[in-house]
Amino acid sequence: MKNKARELKKKEKEVALCLPVARAINELETADYSVPDAEWQLANCREPADITFQSDSGTQPSRMAQVVTIPYVTSTSDLELRDDNDNLRKLENGVERMLLKGGMKGWQVDIDVTRTTQLQGLRGSQLEQLAGFILKTNRGRRWSVHWQEIWRAQVGLAEFVTDISGYPLSSDSLLVHAGRGCVIPESRNFIEEAIRTKTRKYSCDTSSLMLVIGAASTILACHIENFRRDRKLSEIPFSEVWIVPASDARPTPLKRAPSLGATPIHP
Repeated sequence: MKNKARELKKKEKEVALCLPVARAINELETADYSVPDAEWQLANCREPADITFQSDSGTQPSRMAQVVTIPYVTSTSDLELRDDNDNLRKLENGVERMLLKGGMKGWQVDIDVTRTTQLQGLRGSQLEQLAGFILKTNRGRRWSVHWQEIWRAQVGLAEFVTDISGYPLSSDSLLVHAGRGCVIPESRNFIEEAIRTKTRKYSCDTSSLMLVIGAASTILACHIENFRRDRKLSEIPFSEVWIVPASDARPTPLKRAPSLGATPIHP
């Protein structure tokens, strides 16, 4: 039962990342794609695809997508394997549950935590304190609270959280990401690593699949420009690639489906 609930929650996050991509495709192609909900995806979508895009009128072929989320950068390793850390997952789930109870939706919340929090997790009372602070801080527009401000407001909270940011979403979803934050190096090609991650996982032909990359707060504009400069689109083993930003900005197509041309559109 727990595994099914976990799979459903993961699928809901994948659907949330693909919804703005469907809207962008519809705008660019005068199409009518939609993304069925998480339960439908679990029942009908099969590997190697994570998500199926369907044409409401049936006039366009379905599009199959792989979804990958770029994790946070850590001070001790290149990329943090967030899915392998139960402490971070429990923090995300607990805070999300409390924020939903408090009426918060339509937001992505990024939480940078201390090393102790990453290794030991948070108690229930600490999760309540963190969720309460976020609900009180939420300002109706993009916001960020750094460690100094957290420390001045709640010294205890500053012992396990270093930075909290909120980004409005175009849907009513609520996404909570937790990780260890630090300065993001401009020289690092996180897009390349996201593509490599999915290519390594599947040995089958992925040339008919779309790749949707959830950027969280890790991708900077310079990463997109570096990728466009250094990588030939023909070398990417996916039919199209989309970057979904953490903010409410429009998704960026890095590679379009071959029949639609390969010229990327700048955000």
